[in-house]
Amino acid sequence: MLTSNEEIIEITTAINLDSKEFKQKIWECLFWSAGIEGLDTLLLRFIVARKGKVNDALKMLLNALIWRVTYDIEGLCKQGERIIDENEFSCGKVYFYKYDKQGRFVTYIHVSKHIKDVRPQIETEKMTILSMETVRLILNRDTPTACMVFDMSGFSMQNMDYGFIRFLLNCFQNYYPEMLGVALIVGAPWIFHGCWKIIKQLLDPVVANKVQFLKDKSEIKDYIDESEIPECLGGTNKFNFTYIPYKEEDDVKASEEEIAKAKRNWDIAKNKYIKEIYEQYGSQLNVKLEDLLFKVDNSSEICDEVNNVNEVLENETSASPSSCTAPSTASGDDSFGLSIIRQTEKNLYNAFVEYDKLTRSRTYYHRAGFTHY
Repeated sequence: MLTSNEEIIEITTAINLDSKEFKQKIWECLFWSAGIEGLDTLLLRFIVARKGKVNDALKMLLNALIWRVTYDIEGLCKQGERIIDENEFSCGKVYFYKYDKQGRFVTYIHVSKHIKDVRPQIETEKMTILSMETVRLILNRDTPTACMVFDMSGFSMQNMDYGFIRFLLNCFQNYYPEMLGVALIVGAPWIFHGCWKIIKQLLDPVVANKVQFLKDKSEIKDYIDESEIPECLGGTNKFNFTYIPYKEEDDVKASEEEIAKAKRNWDIAKNKYIKEIYEQYGSQLNVKLEDLLFKVDNSSEICDEVNNVNEVLENETSASPSSCTAPSTASGDDSFGLSIIRQTEKNLYNAFVEYDKLTRSRTYYHRAGFTHY
């Protein structure tokens, strides 16, 4: 269950980070986190964030994975909106709609609709993380970053929530690097400029350079086509965000056997991927292949009996092809340069999607038709 930052600190101090069990959770978390965009794209985000310094990027990635495990991000996505105060969504303070001129998915934030301390901060944090995880399903594959539009009309100090701002900046800078393409601060009143001086001190210079102050709503069209901008922000699009409440029947009703089968197929795909990579780079790694492979469920209710992991890797047959389109990194671009690895990565993506379809709770953006599954 998602917990606060303070509780996360307490949890991590109590966890044995060197334990085999925790290392396994981190390894599993890496593949789940990279399920949609591919491991190479995920790793590249951290490498870019650390300006090409690979060792620093790996340390940053490890810290992000520890955070994801202790926050139980996967669990949050599986439980979804039903465990979050509905008002966090229905108030309309945050929603996604359309793309900007650079192909970046747009997030609109109406700052005046966030009132500090009206609801516990943990509720806003859960809503924020679930939203960011949902965005990862929607991002343009060729432009995997987002445009954030902060509507500052009606802003007052009751909307200034430094605790949440710290949490949000921490997410963008440490846990979701290189997801932010540009942040547009629209029509900020004079009182906000004092707040900005404090906020800017918390920003990485790279992130700070992505922030643009716009005098008024009319300047938004320099970044987003006027026909794509909602009327409330000076555009001509008649879209008006109205939250569609969560209903349990919206979620996929899959049996335990169906989920176990999908999980097994995903584990097999992960092992094939690991084996292909190991054959290419294993001589450079100080680890045995068998220590990297996932344990495959060989229960007779799910599949024919297999004797060992190698048999699974050598004899695995593809499940039904996914109807979804793999991201560009998994569909044959020059990411790895080796066709066999590219095909294995595509199979890994398809297997993840089949498992994720059965286990991820549906959000507003599923119900409104924004996501591809």
